[in-house]
Amino acid sequence: CGMVYAHGTEDERIHTAFCRKLAAGVPFKGWSVERVEKRLHHDRVVSVRPTDPASHLQKVRQVLEAASRDVGGFALQLAERFEQAYLYINGADQMVAGMVVAESSREGAMIDSTCLDTVRKREPQVLESGLAGVQLVWVHGRYRRKGVASHMLDVLRESLVFGYKLDRTELAFSAPTSSGRSLAEAYTRSTDIWIYS
Repeated sequence: CGMVYAHGTEDERIHTAFCRKLAAGVPFKGWSVERVEKRLHHDRVVSVRPTDPASHLQKVRQVLEAASRDVGGFALQLAERFEQAYLYINGADQMVAGMVVAESSREGAMIDSTCLDTVRKREPQVLESGLAGVQLVWVHGRYRRKGVASHMLDVLRESLVFGYKLDRTELAFSAPTSSGRSLAEAYTRSTDIWIYS
């Protein structure tokens, strides 16, 4: 979990509670009114917008808090300025399995497979506007490598721009980590991906 503590002290009890909370994830029983973008057997993907009820925004914040433990504190900043969030709900566990935060109409720079430093800005080879910006992709550890991120990105492509299905190549990723870059390359089926800041 990354927490530093001393054995045999109060720290150990705090550490145990922290690890339980981290492993448990974010529960989701459902809302009386929710925007279900897609059903997948017992699971579903719901979308949340900044104009939605406070309970929906609070759930987005809870998931971003969980995501920040994995990807860093920047995830919490998204709670104040997101355009669209997609929550993947595992129906059997009634838990949030993952989240994608996206925005429409961004300008991106193409980076190729030779660009090994995925976070620092580099001179772009090509600029493109009108791309969908993927600010965050996060999947709880228990649900990774099960297609959750791909399902959420599929839903994003189908629903972010009304009346238009985005192509896989019309997604730009915001400063992806090395595993995020691997996801982007696998999902777009190309080692050349769009990034944006």
